[in-house]
Amino acid sequence: MALVAIASASVASGTRANELWPQRLTEELDALKCPGAVVGLFPDEGPAATVAVGAADKESRTLVRLDMRIRIGSVSKLFVGAAALCLVDRGVLSLDDPVSRYVPGVPNSERITLPMLGDQTSGLGDPTTSSILQAKILKAPRRPWKPREVRAMADAETTATKPGRGHRYANTNTVLLGQVLTSATGKPFPKSSKEPWRGRWG
Repeated sequence: MALVAIASASVASGTRANELWPQRLTEELDALKCPGAVVGLFPDEGPAATVAVGAADKESRTLVRLDMRIRIGSVSKLFVGAAALCLVDRGVLSLDDPVSRYVPGVPNSERITLPMLGDQTSGLGDPTTSSILQAKILKAPRRPWKPREVRAMADAETTATKPGRGHRYANTNTVLLGQVLTSATGKPFPKSSKEPWRGRWG
């Protein structure tokens, strides 16, 4: 199975979907050496549009379809961060808030602010480096993991460094920021992350 990308684009008003694809997208994918993609276009004015371009599997020549399930990986960090900033804009969260205000039991949580989670300077460990987690994922690859379970394994295997002392990439930051959204809104993450856009984009 070939690698398939998923992306979105916010463009100025007056831009139409047929001005961007399929030719332009095909050229971009060729330059990136990416066989296929699902791309969303969200103009400032007018309807949004989504298109599937290219191949999902080169050998079988299976084309990308809009109804395919595609792992978005770290693109989810952008979604979580954007939702958090929208809540900051609405006054539900503050950039000066410590994590301890929303999620208990996190190392150094009283000194970790929300921006530190976003810019990877919280000093927290990364659950993806946990040998315990890796072994369990291989044993049950389809099992859903709760945020507190992943965090617990990261804390057990990785020593946290002091917050704000430097960049240290860790997926824990996004997991924790998602928990902050849940705590601040009182809703499960899928609903709390959608809430900031209601009334703004319909």
